[in-house]
Amino acid sequence: MSEILAASHRVDAALDRPALLFLRHGETDWNRALRFQGQRDVPLNEIGRRQAARNGRAIAGILGAEHWRLVSSPLGRSIETMRIALEAARLAGRPFATDPVLKEAHYGDWEGLTLVEIGERYAEAARAREADKWGYVPPNGESYAMVAERVSVWLGGSMAPPSSSRMAASCARFCTSWPACRRTTRRTSPCRRTARSCSRGSGC
Repeated sequence: MSEILAASHRVDAALDRPALLFLRHGETDWNRALRFQGQRDVPLNEIGRRQAARNGRAIAGILGAEHWRLVSSPLGRSIETMRIALEAARLAGRPFATDPVLKEAHYGDWEGLTLVEIGERYAEAARAREADKWGYVPPNGESYAMVAERVSVWLGGSMAPPSSSRMAASCARFCTSWPACRRTTRRTSPCRRTARSCSRGSGC
């Protein structure tokens, strides 16, 4: 929760990959309660705002030294994280785009619930998810595999020439860390940290 900076990949000359800087949105009350928030527009809490400011100060030198293309999930917590981080980095007012592809995983009927509540209300479905967290699709939602696919396609288009070689995105931990990991390392299975983080029930 305390780490908003999810991943930073420098240009890999062999693969001709651009630099990507991912900022995880700050904490929300639902994160603290371990509720699946998914695409619900839950705002940052005070801790989350302090986290965003702290991370903005941490990356001020990086963002200020070169031109970065800035883009955020359209969810309020991600937009607020971007604005606070830019202000803390002394870049207040710098424009940034939003893209719905960067929204968090959609947990469908499970949004607003904790893992305990899901187990009580959807016992059979909870067991199915436990058996296949990567591929399981919540009722009226999407699987982590589906999220990885939509963001991977977005990364492929956004980072292709003549796009900027450096991009910073404000979004959820899961929505970009695994797809970016796959594109930069050619992995064919989830990054261990990403899969573990998103199985905690905090709604990423």
